[in-house]
Amino acid sequence: MIGKDTWNTLKTTYEGTNLVKDSKVNILTYKFKMFKLQEQEFIEDMFNRFTTIVNELNALVERHTTH
Repeated sequence: MIGKDTWNTLKTTYEGTNLVKDSKVNILTYKFKMFKLQEQEFIEDMFNRFTTIVNELNALVERHTTH
């Protein structure tokens, strides 16, 4: 069985500290707010880029609010 200290170390290594999580959320929020079609970009590529931002933001916020 993994001890509490070991578990916390693994968790921090995998997920990062709260400061790192907050920074990632801020960066993704900024990318979301500033999102626009780039020059010479196809709609499909734009959609994929947008979906990636939203999915990463949702995953971070869910993990951040449950811990």
